[in-house]
Amino acid sequence: MIHKKVVRDFHVWCAKSKIRISGIGIGTGSAHRFGKKLSERDVNRILSEVFGEKFDSQALRHYYSEAVRGRDNPYFLCAGFLDKDHAVRVDNDGNILLYYYQDRPRLGLPWDYPGLITCIGKIGENESPDEVLKDIKKLPVLDFLLKYYIGAETGAHSISTVSDGYMINDVLKITFQWRVVFEWINSEDVHKEKYISDQWWYTKEEVMHDLETKNFLKYGKKYDAFWRL
Repeated sequence: MIHKKVVRDFHVWCAKSKIRISGIGIGTGSAHRFGKKLSERDVNRILSEVFGEKFDSQALRHYYSEAVRGRDNPYFLCAGFLDKDHAVRVDNDGNILLYYYQDRPRLGLPWDYPGLITCIGKIGENESPDEVLKDIKKLPVLDFLLKYYIGAETGAHSISTVSDGYMINDVLKITFQWRVVFEWINSEDVHKEKYISDQWWYTKEEVMHDLETKNFLKYGKKYDAFWRL
């Protein structure tokens, strides 16, 4: 089941580590282990000095409350949570944005900060955000990327072997040289190349099998794909 929640449209990579390094307060981990709470002053220092926020906690709480009431704003918007670590929303331009929650600094705020926000594709004129939320969990990652990232009309129906990888539907080439890379020609006849993930210790046959069988989230977790880096 997909739950819709309000998310902060602002990412902080390795937030917990940055807080510990900053030395502000006693650190979020210690705060919870010893049952203590960060002061509002320390929270605001973390937001400003560590996270780079332009607003203090009071202003952010106001914008958050507005979004919870259904009034989206540039700072807080509604997204669908696929699991506890991944949320997806489609912006006004049709871009599919994935929010990856690498860690959750406990600052006593009603929202979490994603570690990364990544564009993972774009919807077409006849596609809807609800369709994306279903496909990202249902489709094999190869078919999902073909449909939304590359803009192909069909999923993977023709796979042939080439010297350094595989050719998919005669439009997409997947190469394996310790890195899994997609190569294709877009609708404007421009050559595109996109890093998907590291190959790690797996053979190209094993990676290809996972591209064809694992969904977006499972492949991303196994290979630390680009939407988690």
